[in-house]
Amino acid sequence: MFLEFFSFKIIYICEGGSYLPPMNSDILPAERKCLINVLVVDDEPYLADIAQKFLEKNNFCTDCAYSVDEALQKIDRYPYDAIVSDYQMPEKDGIELLKQVRAAKPSLPFILFTGRSREEIVILALNEGADFYIQKGGDPKSQFMELSHKIHRAVERRTAADAIEQRNEILGAILAASPFGITLVKNRTIQWVNQSLALMLGYHTKELTGLPVQNLYANEEEYITAGKKIMSELKVNGQSKIQARLVRKDGSLMDCEIQMACLNTNNPLYTRMVTITKNTK
Repeated sequence: MFLEFFSFKIIYICEGGSYLPPMNSDILPAERKCLINVLVVDDEPYLADIAQKFLEKNNFCTDCAYSVDEALQKIDRYPYDAIVSDYQMPEKDGIELLKQVRAAKPSLPFILFTGRSREEIVILALNEGADFYIQKGGDPKSQFMELSHKIHRAVERRTAADAIEQRNEILGAILAASPFGITLVKNRTIQWVNQSLALMLGYHTKELTGLPVQNLYANEEEYITAGKKIMSELKVNGQSKIQARLVRKDGSLMDCEIQMACLNTNNPLYTRMVTITKNTK
């Protein structure tokens, strides 16, 4: 029976909807749309070809590699989106492939698709960063449909994570370049400041990170008074604006306007983004 010896690996490729023609088959017809490119890795070419044919029927673009070393060479050369790998191979197994992929491409989706069902292998694969683990067995069509579903899920998750990371990088650049003093406060402790605020207060940014907010107020009474107003306003609408005196590193006082908004609606008093503007009057 086919399932009694079935064992292979896959790596699939897709970068922002780009198309990479299969290296081991004819270029697909121009009218066929391949949104996900897959590299199938298995030491037995026949089994890799079976997986390749199924995935191509489901609009994946595929390529094959027949050893871990060959797979790594192709991953270094081509923009693969994910890897689907069997566990047991000669010389180097699927876990070794996973480790090397994670070292070079931490976000590249990796699916271990294997007949080995030992719990320690599953735990090891997940601990090393595998996105999914699929155990072979049962109806071949159902197996490949599950694999197809997991590939889509892994790619979508990676794409979403990349989009969030890119958005955060853009936002971080905007905040860092702002002429206004900006800081992130968590549990009344400074987590991050931009250069403008550090210069305003006469500190280096590293000196302010981890500093209790109370240390910047002129005295404890003013800190308590400001805190009460901030808490009452945040509880009402999640935002607050106050006038305050802050202490620079050299001990001089700075009159300023402080505006803040909570980042966690479930706990508006815990994490806040704060903008500080020096009063010029």
